[in-house]
Amino acid sequence: DDVREYSWPFAAELAEAYEMYQRRLQQMDQVDFDDLLVLVLRLWQKYPDVLAKHRDQYQYLMVDEYKDTNSVQFQLVGTLAGERANLCVVGDDDQSIYGWRGADVGNILEFDRQFPGATVIRLEQNYRSTATILDAANAVIANNSERHAKRLWSEQDRGDEILCVRADDEQDEATFVADLLEDRASHGRFSHGEMAVLFRSNHQSRALENALRQARIPYTLVGSNSFYQRKEILDAVSLLQTANNPRDDHSLLRILNVPPRGIGDKSIERLRDMGKLVGQPLQSLLGHDQFLQRLSGAGASAAQAFDRQLHAARKQFSEPGGLSVKVERYLNDIGYMDGLGRMYKPREDALKRRDNVLEFITAVAEFERHAGPKSLLPEFLEAFALLDAQDKEDKGGEGEESVTLMTVHASKGLEFPLVMVVGLERGLFPHRMALEEGGIEEERRLFYVAMTRAQSELVLTHVEKRRTRGQVTRQRPSPFLDEVPDELARTCTPGTALKPASKEAAAGYLAEMMAMFKTDEDA
Repeated sequence: DDVREYSWPFAAELAEAYEMYQRRLQQMDQVDFDDLLVLVLRLWQKYPDVLAKHRDQYQYLMVDEYKDTNSVQFQLVGTLAGERANLCVVGDDDQSIYGWRGADVGNILEFDRQFPGATVIRLEQNYRSTATILDAANAVIANNSERHAKRLWSEQDRGDEILCVRADDEQDEATFVADLLEDRASHGRFSHGEMAVLFRSNHQSRALENALRQARIPYTLVGSNSFYQRKEILDAVSLLQTANNPRDDHSLLRILNVPPRGIGDKSIERLRDMGKLVGQPLQSLLGHDQFLQRLSGAGASAAQAFDRQLHAARKQFSEPGGLSVKVERYLNDIGYMDGLGRMYKPREDALKRRDNVLEFITAVAEFERHAGPKSLLPEFLEAFALLDAQDKEDKGGEGEESVTLMTVHASKGLEFPLVMVVGLERGLFPHRMALEEGGIEEERRLFYVAMTRAQSELVLTHVEKRRTRGQVTRQRPSPFLDEVPDELARTCTPGTALKPASKEAAAGYLAEMMAMFKTDEDA
């Protein structure tokens, strides 16, 4: 009953579903990961004799990555340690970046208060990065208020200055990334396998993948499929192919109940059987009386509605012009955009997939811009098929030494001689949701992690404008860029990044950057 007091959506329904889920786990004599934590804690709380045996068995405890522990893990450690408190934990609070999945940085920040008398040992010597990179990272993270004071240092040389590059748009940024990677490889400074490109969100990989493909630079996308092989993108393409070609049974079967619209497996099986019987394309049978009579009332209504939507979309797509606008309208009208929230859980996953679909609409707009204002859907689908075929053929350079593309979250614990961090704009990095929900300090820790992945060279990029769903919006630089000390960085454009700028040009660009930051503060 208490759950009804919460304001988040469907709280009571979620509680009921969770109770059924737990009951089913008990019936199957199984536990999930959360149960491994919660049930052990309940066992110790309910049976002190069991706790005493475990305390005798485990008198000395060591916990790595303590900054990533959640509330239950904190209670587990404290309960097992007991009054002896023979406990050693290791972790860097400046690299706590998993608050979105329950980690509580307060566990390590308040350790010496939770366990009075604890000795705090700061390991501040860094063996990875140059002094320049470390000084810049120290300056950035010092802006966080909730942290243990420390300053990383290195016995390595000062190293190269940090490049802060302002590109015109995401295409200009991606082209620059490819150009710089090729420059460093061709001059023998770094091999492809020694270079990495990091981004805040997965959808940013599309422009980068395209640029690296065009430049014939081998790459490996870590942690997810190629942009064009992600399920939500393939589903969106299948929806378009179904509207484009009424004889495409394969695409129709893929998305007939995507998102769920009441056309279940039995209905689909009946449609396939009828198609085999009469030898006609399945789409032509959706509104057929003989098929509809074999469905339930709800199923028949859903099939008729879907059939009408496909016919309406086909008529719109047959007329030239406004392709990206039509694609977005079609995906909305057919319920795909809203349906992502029902198909994917948790909410964070659904939002990432929605961002990917929006990026796909941006790809349609870019195609339209290059192909001409009267471009048609079949032309785009043909171009997409070529990209998809190339992706399946080379798999992004997999199997050979290649540049690494990954999110900053996935890069934690890794290191590369050259690191490029792209998309450093307000609303992207730091992420819009973090700004809205007061999570700026965790975003800054994430940027700190990104910076300290670099061993020798660090390049930071942002764009003046970015295209989303075909609309160009002006971007404001990330506030984190303003926290990188001027004396440690060189600000430039793609045109001057690969060759030293004159003192006059550098001074002019710096003044322009400062004016932009001042505008941000005024806003």
